[in-house]
Amino acid sequence: MRLRNVLAAGAAAATVVPAALAAPAAATADPAVRAAVSETAANQAAPGNAAANQATPSTITANKATASNATADKAAVGVTAVRAPGDEPTCGAVAAKSFPIDSRIHGGPPVHHPGGGFEQWSVDLANTTAEPCRNIHPVIVFAARDRGLTPPRVTLEFYDEDASRWRPASLETTAQDEVVGVLDDGAFAGFAVPARATVTVRVRFALTADTPPNQVTVNAAVVQRRGDDGDWVGESADYRFAVMDDDGSGLSVTRDELATTGTGALARLGMALGTILLGSAVVVLASRKLRTGRR
Repeated sequence: MRLRNVLAAGAAAATVVPAALAAPAAATADPAVRAAVSETAANQAAPGNAAANQATPSTITANKATASNATADKAAVGVTAVRAPGDEPTCGAVAAKSFPIDSRIHGGPPVHHPGGGFEQWSVDLANTTAEPCRNIHPVIVFAARDRGLTPPRVTLEFYDEDASRWRPASLETTAQDEVVGVLDDGAFAGFAVPARATVTVRVRFALTADTPPNQVTVNAAVVQRRGDDGDWVGESADYRFAVMDDDGSGLSVTRDELATTGTGALARLGMALGTILLGSAVVVLASRKLRTGRR
């Protein structure tokens, strides 16, 4: 799925996509649906983007030639060009029927206690392709039964192995009252997952003492950041937990209740990715095209 930095397309996408997400296999297999979403996003694009799209072929050719000359000049003097996030190769083949990154949340407790400090869990990122995937940012989506789970009550951090430090995740609330945590503090380049390898990201999570009892379903959507754009390249199954007082009081939770908490994972992630934070930029989903048949 491609994410676009086109604010005006947010409202249009929110109208078009819920129907597609209700039947993801049929919607993504129907070229008419994909074309309608793309056309809606294009028609809603900001004026600045529209003007850029109207550039003449000669202008585009000239720009490519200039870029090629600049690269050649750098090579001639022994300067290694630094690859920008937007220049990274796409993670996985666009036509593939499955996400290139298999993601799994594990190690989390079944209960989180308000004011009880950090609890740790892990997010696995398994690259199923023959090429490395870089600039990878997991997006953690918390869907609570009640509205008491809010960003001011949540602390979410992830461990940067290269820097040997914990980094704070950016937190946002969606229109569906989910809490979305992007594993990116604005200074983090993202995770690099080698070909056919798995990277395990350590995460720690804490709730303030005034957080009310609740039932929460957590998913990880995996995004490859590409400049001010990005691709949806993976998703996890559900991790569910209860929010309870230290003595277990305040909420009666059964296994069956936890098993039915929240909506379907695909729909929940699709909605949450409608408005997320990547670094310091707000990224709005303009084209919610699921890669055909991907789950």
